[in-house]
Amino acid sequence: MTVVPRYYLHIQNGIGDVRDEEGVDLSGIPDARERAIEGIRSIVAEEARDGRIDLTGAIVISNATGETLLAVPFHEAFDLRLDG
Repeated sequence: MTVVPRYYLHIQNGIGDVRDEEGVDLSGIPDARERAIEGIRSIVAEEARDGRIDLTGAIVISNATGETLLAVPFHEAFDLRLDG
């Protein structure tokens, strides 16, 4: 029987900290990072609708014991280009 680890993706941004109390079962840290990037893009898309984008936040990924495994800064979810 394969045990799938549970990861918790906590949001830290200019609005405040939002702890993930439920978590999600994923196959590993690479999948958790991809889920974090999807979440970041969704958050920033909502902000963009209001005309404000804040890339100073991060999603902090932890395991069931609360150990921080990885932090994904918001800016890593985008390929930003300011020139033509």
